[in-house]
Amino acid sequence: MVNLPDTIDRTPEYVKFIKDLKQFHDSKGTRLVAEPVLGGCRLDLYKIFRVVVAAGGFDEVTKNRGWKQVGNMFDLRSTCTNSAYILKGVYIRNLLGYEEEKVWNKTWNPPAELLGPHAHRASTLAGKAYRQTERKTRPKIKKPTTNTDTSAIINTIVNNHVTEKDRILFALQFGRESDVEWALNMIVQRSFECPEKIELNQTPLLLDILISMAETGLMQLATAYHAERLNSNILDIMSNDHSHHSNNGELGTVLKVLHILRNLSSVKEYTQILAHNRSVNNVILQSLEIAIMMGHVEIGRHSIDILENIAPNIHLASKEDPFLVSLYKLVSSHDRYLVIGSIRTLSWLSVQPTNHTCLVNSPVLEPIVQLLLADDEELVGTVVEYTLQYAKMSSESRSEVLKICNHGVYAMLIALLLTKSKYFSARFVQQESNTLLPNATKSASNQGQSKVIPRVPDLTIYHNLDEPYRCLGWLKDKFEVAERTSVVSLDDIYLLYEARFGLEKALKMKDFYTVIKIAFTPALSPQSVQQTPYPSPTIEGLDVCGIQMKTSILQDRPQVACQWNGCLRLFTDTFTLQTHVLCHHMVSTEEEKEYYCQWASCQGYALTREAFISHLQSHFFTNDYSQCTSPELSSSPSTPSSSSSVETMDHVDSNEAQGVALVVCHLLDLLSNDPDGAQHLKSFDKELNSVAESRPKLASRVWAIRSRY
Repeated sequence: MVNLPDTIDRTPEYVKFIKDLKQFHDSKGTRLVAEPVLGGCRLDLYKIFRVVVAAGGFDEVTKNRGWKQVGNMFDLRSTCTNSAYILKGVYIRNLLGYEEEKVWNKTWNPPAELLGPHAHRASTLAGKAYRQTERKTRPKIKKPTTNTDTSAIINTIVNNHVTEKDRILFALQFGRESDVEWALNMIVQRSFECPEKIELNQTPLLLDILISMAETGLMQLATAYHAERLNSNILDIMSNDHSHHSNNGELGTVLKVLHILRNLSSVKEYTQILAHNRSVNNVILQSLEIAIMMGHVEIGRHSIDILENIAPNIHLASKEDPFLVSLYKLVSSHDRYLVIGSIRTLSWLSVQPTNHTCLVNSPVLEPIVQLLLADDEELVGTVVEYTLQYAKMSSESRSEVLKICNHGVYAMLIALLLTKSKYFSARFVQQESNTLLPNATKSASNQGQSKVIPRVPDLTIYHNLDEPYRCLGWLKDKFEVAERTSVVSLDDIYLLYEARFGLEKALKMKDFYTVIKIAFTPALSPQSVQQTPYPSPTIEGLDVCGIQMKTSILQDRPQVACQWNGCLRLFTDTFTLQTHVLCHHMVSTEEEKEYYCQWASCQGYALTREAFISHLQSHFFTNDYSQCTSPELSSSPSTPSSSSSVETMDHVDSNEAQGVALVVCHLLDLLSNDPDGAQHLKSFDKELNSVAESRPKLASRVWAIRSRY
């Protein structure tokens, strides 16, 4: 006798169910086969019953021809071609009567075939045989209307034996259009709120279904796009440039699946599953191709987020790997989000040593390094990190970096050593000192004391707040509660938010979802809730229902805030801000005739008005208005110079180096190990010495660099 593997999860619920089922059959004079075998697999009757009831019962599954999908749960052998026929018969002989009485509150009289010696043959009451017997023996009872008692029975059975995951899987496989939409919305919600509870590693069928839906949607989008271009003349194309977005059904499905995959890819346990799944990789590639071809920002951004999350686990096949081809195209994209995402993904790919031979001789190395000229802290930091990772791969790759690093590039890198990063966080370089920062020290010293309940700050000045309060204030300023029929896309709201705060480290979509979910709750809007007759907005899938934009969104553009202590004024440009500071804040003390800088955390001072004006330039002419750098090294945000005749004040920054400065220091240290790199850095000896004096925490590494030439 063949010993079959025991694949049944014998939980207490399973044991109780089988016991109840056996008692039921004993009372009817029929025999129960508790563990029938199909395709070399023991069937879990408890699992089958839960899924069938969740799908609406035996009649509903039969009408929708869903027995094959029921069998898919057991990973039956491919040779088992009649599984639907046999499984349906198993259900009729073992579970149908139990469903009739326990769920639908009917009286079940077992057919004569189930009372004889051949009750459990595979052909007994299977297929058409059951229908013929049913017409003879089963009384024509109208399906009971849902009353209080019946609803209670159904709810009891469902709550005890059916999981939400079972419902979702069945709805996705053979549900109606509304059922599929409900299931997708539920998965979207779960992926945002608790992605780890989706248990992707235990539900491979879910991933297969989602990928299949995405592939179908992407194919339909691409087909519609090409057909439209073939059937339209140039004028039509120009006037209907975004008409491809009219495929709302396919587009909505694709976006939902990409949202789900992006959220799942943020869970460490799932990254390898997604990275090694060929179908997932194909969907990402197709999505990136469509984003490039159609200019669809949302599809491109979600896809690059997924790819960035799983990149450390991807093994490239060659220099012409499809992922590399797509990433190289995205580096020259006009969308900042895609540019940063593609560069960061290339950096993550270099984590795998097996990818190094595929990444060297990159055609985008020089264009990426040229982005150091950008007035964008996060972009500059991402470029420096990529350059560092590229140079670390091999001596060949380091030579490539040295070849494109001319005098101007070194000048920019050395100027960046004095920057204080506000928005960029290093991902590949960690601080070398374990010394706690001031904020960390303060929080550590408060351990053991009574917890202070945080209060929501004044959201009307959200421009000056940190996240998530800045996002919360912006949402409440630009949107308002409306009728339930007023619907705004979550992606559209995020695009507006990211356009407003993209240069200032905007929240990622997953965190943005959490903020918008609570933004208009009564707890945060007590006064407005009393004034409006509408209920709080809700999120259904990717739609925010019960919300509308305010007209003030039209004037929503970046503004420059005065960061002088106690001043909260906003200005439309830097020039107006400078005039405001010079006229209202540049006042000397009467006794000492000295000028003290109160810009953010700066503690500098000057003895003359001219020196103070020169010092203020270090706040305005940098990527970060709150930092204080020496004009000797940076006369403008895009053209750092190695020398300047502008008088400056002495300023020592004793804080740990973080962000851009930390990564640049590691890059220069690496390049100085090469004779060519050391020779280039020798011409900047004066500037490096100034950096060591201005930033003591970088001094040891700067001195190591200087010792090599």
